[in-house]
Amino acid sequence: MIFTESENARVRKNIIHHLFSIAALCAVVFTNTIWLTGCVIYDSKDLAKFAKEQLYEKYGEEFEVKTIMDSHRTIAYPVNDPDLLFEVYSLIETRGGKDDYIQSIIGDQYKKIVEKTFADVNLYFYIDVDVPSIPFKEKEIKNTNITIEEYNDEMSAYSIHPTIVLYLSSDFLDCYSNEELYSYIQSIVSDTNLDYLRIDFILLEDEKTVEEYYSEYPSLSCNSSLIGFLDEKYERVAQGAEQGIWKMSIDEFNQKMEEIREDELYR
Repeated sequence: MIFTESENARVRKNIIHHLFSIAALCAVVFTNTIWLTGCVIYDSKDLAKFAKEQLYEKYGEEFEVKTIMDSHRTIAYPVNDPDLLFEVYSLIETRGGKDDYIQSIIGDQYKKIVEKTFADVNLYFYIDVDVPSIPFKEKEIKNTNITIEEYNDEMSAYSIHPTIVLYLSSDFLDCYSNEELYSYIQSIVSDTNLDYLRIDFILLEDEKTVEEYYSEYPSLSCNSSLIGFLDEKYERVAQGAEQGIWKMSIDEFNQKMEEIREDELYR
């Protein structure tokens, strides 16, 4: 096809116009993440705004978004408690979604119980509580004043229960005997009526890793690669419980602790 000079000029003008449009779009991408869903374009600001609206409609509270994880997931917190982080899943295109706010509230109650056990301990420890959600949307809990006992009553029909992962500084190995550690564990299980407790003794370098991660995200479950790293590096003490009693006997605990104390990792 042969174009006249004026037609060539028009084609060049159209090409330049399209290039400027593409450049402008790229500028938006770099300054404010955008996503395309079907025929709808929305960005990170839209997602954060919708997540806050979604939470306010459900709980009647004001929330802020701390982190945009991807095109559907954010990390949020209630305005009156910025440390209470939880994950929100939002579907702007269908005006739907779900969140872990209630699980975060229950997890915080468990943490406070464990913190009381270690009230006189001056060594580093961190508590991660995995609180499962009720599997069916029609059973969603909206009562933000719910207690651990009430939550577990709701969950009992589904045979799923909260678990605790306890990260203890390796200094605990130098400062406490097996018997003292076992007594702490028994107190935690008894006071929380847990079904499962896991303990990792971690080095100083990983205390910082865990602390920095939790300052951004509500749970290690948000990052499987970090879980994998800790699982691979450390030999953990883990055991189920029943009716507030840890199933690991003192003899079994002593045996496991001797293996850990003799590990070159801690020397």
